[in-house]
Amino acid sequence: MKNLLKICIAICLVLLNAGCRDFLEKQPLGETLLGSITTEEQAVLFVNAAYEPLLWGRGDPMQGHYFNDMWILGDITSDDTETPVDPNNIQERALQDFNVFPDNPNLRDWFGSAYVGIARCNVVIRGIGDSPENIFKTPGMRQRCLGEAYFLRALYFFDLAKVFGGVPLIETPVTTIQDTKVRRSTATETWAFIENDLQQARTYLPSVSVYRNTANLGRASKGAATALLAKVLLYQQKWAAAADAAEEVIASGDYALTTDYLAQFNNQNDQNTVESIFEVQAYKTNGWGGGTEISLDFGRWGFNNPTKELVNAYEKGDPRLRYTIFSPGDDRFGQPYDPGKGPNTVTGYLARKYVFDPATMGVAANGWTNGEGINYIVLRYAEVLLIHAEALIEQNVRLTDAMADINAVRARKGVKMPPVPPGDQAALRQRLRHERRVELALEGQRYFDLIRWGKDYATSVLHGQGKANFQYDKHKLFPIPQIEMDLNPLLIQN
Repeated sequence: MKNLLKICIAICLVLLNAGCRDFLEKQPLGETLLGSITTEEQAVLFVNAAYEPLLWGRGDPMQGHYFNDMWILGDITSDDTETPVDPNNIQERALQDFNVFPDNPNLRDWFGSAYVGIARCNVVIRGIGDSPENIFKTPGMRQRCLGEAYFLRALYFFDLAKVFGGVPLIETPVTTIQDTKVRRSTATETWAFIENDLQQARTYLPSVSVYRNTANLGRASKGAATALLAKVLLYQQKWAAAADAAEEVIASGDYALTTDYLAQFNNQNDQNTVESIFEVQAYKTNGWGGGTEISLDFGRWGFNNPTKELVNAYEKGDPRLRYTIFSPGDDRFGQPYDPGKGPNTVTGYLARKYVFDPATMGVAANGWTNGEGINYIVLRYAEVLLIHAEALIEQNVRLTDAMADINAVRARKGVKMPPVPPGDQAALRQRLRHERRVELALEGQRYFDLIRWGKDYATSVLHGQGKANFQYDKHKLFPIPQIEMDLNPLLIQN
């Protein structure tokens, strides 16, 4: 999986026209690919291709769906980070200030890369379904390939649903332009579709234990499908079902909290850890040929500056502050961090999470260390514990178990924060929301958490941060990209 993009080169010629940013303007995949899976090796390559758009964005694979757009949509729109005033940041500043229009390229790329991924998943699901079972020689391989495709399709639709709400549910390969003219489904229909795909994935995928210590570590597993299902259910406030799904992941024994909080984000030798449930696989290059730019944008170019409010949210002595944020005077790559010298910052702080020391990276001829083998963690065990805790708290049941989940996250080796005191539902809800903020900071989660916690909460927090333009009813969903509206007259704008 670390070589996912290299593996995909073998089929890039076939998929060349699938690389366009906007789903509806592509040459239909189905014309070339439908029914073309004739060997196990082909099936695996087609599945690998379905992972690839997780890296995409802004027209190149270094600034991708997760590696850039996730923090743009999930962090700088929140009270956790800001981006500097800069000619290169105009569209990001527009999102930050809630001057959001349908021509924003970050929304276009998020929508487009997700639908490229969906299209590739559809080809896998149909292609394997139409192929004889005897093409698969490895036991369980047919099921694994189908499970990966269902999981990835659910993930892409989840990414669309939390940003845009109900979207067109294209579930078969596109063979004519008319096939792309699909109405938006309702949010309820979209969430139900995602749930169904994840249930399918759970029936097909193996435990992550099958992948450990193999080259396939990093592929979707049953645990990943179940953890994503728990999160999908949480977003819909299906508390009991979310708790059950999270509990299944916990009870599996397949995952645990790492003993080094920071290493899972910035150590190339400590990825796909026992805490990781699913992460987007990157690879390292020297130069502009690939890898990811998350480290540059997060910390070394200073595009994602933590706010004073986020810094103040950490309790006194919480080491996660220094694992997540560079504060003035902190050791930063062997030098004391001085906000007046070095990357732009509008807050006085820089991101540390997902930022590599340049000394550990390959340096291109132009001096940049952009091609970085840093994975993006989509789901990790700490979040599953917090999902479980939140689902219990919102039901006002088993509050002692919810406290135990929160305390487990706080007590990990290297963090060792004291346990939270006992409390009623309201008190534990406040503790849970605090813990999600500091544990998952700079992971593209905060804005979506604020939105799902409701109008009063989100408005109070964001107006308190000076985001006077924020209107919950207007901004709980982002606008459908204008190019998609132009290409599909059946779409209705948010």
